[in-house]
Amino acid sequence: MTWIRFRTQEMRLTFIISVGAVVVSCGGGGGTSSAPELPPPPVNVAPIVEAGSDLTVGEQTKVDLIGSASDSDGTISTYNWTQTSGIAVKLSGTDTAETSFDAPAASKQNILTFQLTATDNNGAATTDTVNVTVNSNPGSVLEKWEPSLISECTTDSNISPVLPLAQNFMTQDGQRVMEPSIIFIDQTFTFLLKAAPDAPSLSVDLLKFGGYGVVGVDDVSLVFDDGTHGDLVAGDGIFTRSCLYVLEESLAGNDFVHSSNLWALSTALRGTETADYIAQGVRVNDAGFFIELGDEYSNRLTNNWRLLNPEYCQACLRAWQLAGDIFDFFAMSTRDPVGGAGYVRVHDNILGTGFNPPCEPRSYCYSIIDGQEHQKLTGIIWMGWPGIGGLNHELGHGFLGVETRNFPADGARAWNAGDLFHLDSDITVTGELAGPFWDPVRGWPHAVQLENEAGERFETYLTEDVDGIFRLKALDDNNRIWDDILLYMMGLLPPEDVTKTYYKLFNPRLSDCITEELNTVCTNDLVTAEELIPFTVTDFIAQFGTRSVPPYLDPKRIQMGVLNISDRPHTEAEIVWLTKTYREFVTSSEAVGQFIDGTPWSWATKGLSTIEINAALHTSSN
Repeated sequence: MTWIRFRTQEMRLTFIISVGAVVVSCGGGGGTSSAPELPPPPVNVAPIVEAGSDLTVGEQTKVDLIGSASDSDGTISTYNWTQTSGIAVKLSGTDTAETSFDAPAASKQNILTFQLTATDNNGAATTDTVNVTVNSNPGSVLEKWEPSLISECTTDSNISPVLPLAQNFMTQDGQRVMEPSIIFIDQTFTFLLKAAPDAPSLSVDLLKFGGYGVVGVDDVSLVFDDGTHGDLVAGDGIFTRSCLYVLEESLAGNDFVHSSNLWALSTALRGTETADYIAQGVRVNDAGFFIELGDEYSNRLTNNWRLLNPEYCQACLRAWQLAGDIFDFFAMSTRDPVGGAGYVRVHDNILGTGFNPPCEPRSYCYSIIDGQEHQKLTGIIWMGWPGIGGLNHELGHGFLGVETRNFPADGARAWNAGDLFHLDSDITVTGELAGPFWDPVRGWPHAVQLENEAGERFETYLTEDVDGIFRLKALDDNNRIWDDILLYMMGLLPPEDVTKTYYKLFNPRLSDCITEELNTVCTNDLVTAEELIPFTVTDFIAQFGTRSVPPYLDPKRIQMGVLNISDRPHTEAEIVWLTKTYREFVTSSEAVGQFIDGTPWSWATKGLSTIEINAALHTSSN
């Protein structure tokens, strides 16, 4: 009996154990127990994620990515969107189920892939992807426009599409605009002047004495704010005169004439240059991009920083999207004159030349428009002048700075003591970062002129003659060549090839000079100084270290994206002019160009460096 009861009890307890209601251990005779075994925790079920249906969109349109996620046994803690392939775009946000982006400019069909990851409250994550096909839509969003011929112009027809928007960019009294500013000699233009609307018309000396004519009327000097003569809105303070033209005799047999803020081209240049649409609002040829920015272009007169700032640069974005991350520099050119030249530093990757960018990786701390670093991009050049004068100078800033402080000596004895960015005129180094020789007492902008026996006056620069005597010399082609020590800094000459000794003349002194309001005029070219400070490339290396540059920056073959920007499609004359000027800048080996205001790059660098600007080539291979 005892045995049977024990067995029955054992069997009963075993049954209880099997259903998990009680955990007991019964053994051979002792009846001892141990700690209960816990059941395994419930298995967490990963979330279900949907990144949305695949999309097909047109270029430069807003795209919404609508994702979702659910979790059957918990909640969704985080979302994360990433782009895994295709032309890089900047998402409006990455930490919600929905996001958006602007489809890139596209010269061909592109597929962009995005991944949505959802993580639940227990750390389980699931991903899903969505493909967005971006189709190219080459052409202009605006109707093409050409200015009227002189023989066909009337004040109430063929109005430029930008004139009704003049209030957006003419905001200060005294502003003047010629629309367009680049024409063929047989075409007309419209002149706009912002002024207080105190009278129905004003007389403008620029028009009266500038070599202009006007269709059908003798008095060319008057501009109107009364709704006539091409004025669109009476009393709005924008005085207007349409159907103006440049007198044909002004050409005098040349290819063009530059009159005030207008360039008139010979009709023989018509049909010599073209540019083809490869994307919506973007044309290209062998000399650059022609990019339509719409109303954004109005900022050229009111806030050009908006156009240049790497955080907002729409023209930069389109060039990257169409050609890839290949550019060492961008040169941004307006189709009308809105000011001079300037430079925006983005990265300085060169070591051993004094550059000291404040952020890593060797950058100037911009959050670039597409969210990418674009480490290769050194800087953005502003060309607010269609003659592109100053381009050589701004490239010098890009390669040289000049950021080298206290060289060859401290403080006022440095070679860039004036403003720390340009070379002082009292050194014997040539190049376009040095201006003419300035009055030693008054400084900039009072240039020293040398007057010859015939009474002719010339601006000057400092030289050392064969006898070691320092003299003023009239500005010539040679003073625009980058000197050897600067070519070393650019990476175009090895240090052993820089054999010259240069000098800083501290407190220079002139003889036989008279001081005028603007200039100082001398008849004696001799220059002496309180102290002569010699320096060589060896001294430079001892102070700043050996120059080094990353492999993706080749100063002997520079990749520059020329970004010709406009609100409307560029006219034929604008394309012809801008193409010829930039092509000449990068291909001419002469000291003076036929079209450009400045110095061709090859001449300035002694043929040691070339610049590639062929946008048609870059976009066709991308």
